Amino acid sequence: MRALVLEKNAVLNYTDVRMPEKIGESSYLVRIAACGICGSDIHRGFKNGAYHYPLIMGHEFSGIIEDTPFPEGRFRKGQQVTAFPLLPCGRCAACSSGDYAQCSN
Repeated sequence: MRALVLEKNAVLNYTDVRMPEKIGESSYLVRIAACGICGSDIHRGFKNGAYHYPLIMGHEFSGIIEDTPFPEGRFRKGQQVTAFPLLPCGRCAACSSGDYAQCSN
């Protein structure tokens, strides 16, 4: 698959990356149909803000499920999906009120 990879600060490479051969027990493989770049991507890419390198840019995306460990689950192969790109704590005041994008943790 093709991806925009941040190799190091301010060094981007549009290149082929290997598709995962196997997904984890609680993971889905999604073929990306559209991807956006937001302000946090700019910070990560050009202001030494990445947690690790290499990093595939673009965490706001939509696509189609290609593989799932739960064939009879809520999300099924061939289904169109998008993802919430944050990992809210579920415990702070913002999370308790359902405002996950403002999670303080």
